[in-house]
Amino acid sequence: MTTRRSRFLPDVIPLQNWKRVLRMSQRKRTVEVPIHGSPETSGAGKVKSRSRRATIDLSRKLDKRGISSHGDLSTLDFMRALSTVVVVGIHYLGMTGRVPHAMGALPRVVVLMFFVHTSFVLMLSLERQQIKSPEKLWRRFMLRRFFRVYPLPIFVLAAIILFRIPSQMVPPSFQYLRLGTTGIISNFLLTMNLTRSDSILSPMWSLPYEFQLYFVLPALFLLVQRWRSPAPVFGLWCVALALALVQPVIPRVGRLDILEFVPCFVAGILCYKLSKTVKPMLPFVLWPILIPAFMFICLLSSNPNHWPAAWLACLLTALTAPFIRQAHNGVVRNVSHWLAQHSFGIYLSHYFCLWLAFRVNHFPWLAQWTIFVATMLLLPVALYRLIESPMISLGNRNWTNKPPIAKCAG
Repeated sequence: MTTRRSRFLPDVIPLQNWKRVLRMSQRKRTVEVPIHGSPETSGAGKVKSRSRRATIDLSRKLDKRGISSHGDLSTLDFMRALSTVVVVGIHYLGMTGRVPHAMGALPRVVVLMFFVHTSFVLMLSLERQQIKSPEKLWRRFMLRRFFRVYPLPIFVLAAIILFRIPSQMVPPSFQYLRLGTTGIISNFLLTMNLTRSDSILSPMWSLPYEFQLYFVLPALFLLVQRWRSPAPVFGLWCVALALALVQPVIPRVGRLDILEFVPCFVAGILCYKLSKTVKPMLPFVLWPILIPAFMFICLLSSNPNHWPAAWLACLLTALTAPFIRQAHNGVVRNVSHWLAQHSFGIYLSHYFCLWLAFRVNHFPWLAQWTIFVATMLLLPVALYRLIESPMISLGNRNWTNKPPIAKCAG
């Protein structure tokens, strides 16, 4: 005879039975949790395990931790959103010729700060993938990156070439860049840094470096997982900085200029490791002040490419972000998330929006700004829903496991 637990006594649920669920859950998730005690028996005499539904609430834990691997990234979302707005704003001023010469490299430094956000988020993605299935981690990661990065630039490049859309800014106008077959193929493959070809669309200059750094990110993730403290990661950043400083002075290694981007990428890994060990202590209100301060460090650099400023800006961002608390204002969170989610589409389409709104027509300024705002809102949404989101879903499929082959009877 089975004994039933009193409805007035709480069920005892050991944490080790659903530790895996906790690590992969987001804020709230309903799961089936086994109950220890006497099993129930069905009518056929079979033992039936008992379970109950439990709702896991992680919201309080997330508020205390700040940057979290469970999906609360409003701090970095705000950084990416603000960076996207700054890039578009500086390019608008560059089109009108009103941007000061000292701020000409600001968009470059801001784009390099994107690398901190990208590498941090990808480290979290690798962490989730390893928990789910540690096998074939590199292959699965690269397949997802391919479907995330390549489809949208391919579509944009095809539209530019097909319709001869001006995609090179020559203030105060835009021009269409004519390239040979090698240059066009290199743009579609995102290998312009290797073939020394010009970018058909100017803002695409950073994509080859970003995608090529993905090849070593899983190995760096596995390496960092072995270290308990952020100190070795900072040592790795110092090594990357030394290689970046040495590369320009070595003759005949110009195509290895990707080493100059490595400190920016490793800074995001350092930010990830810090977020696991420190607690956020600074209020979010400081973040909108610190990010522009880091960006404008480029004004202190005399280097034509502003490399020292970019490395310093990325490092300061990585060291500061884990200490910033998450935003609690719903408007700030939602707007930041929307801009961060559509930032890739904004980044690749804002030249077209500027050209269409301010250079194709001679409408009054109110009509031009209406066209600009409308296209900047609608075009990235269309690109995300029609191209980015379906390709992300396609890349998230389990391509690494072969489906079982059904055997025919007889």
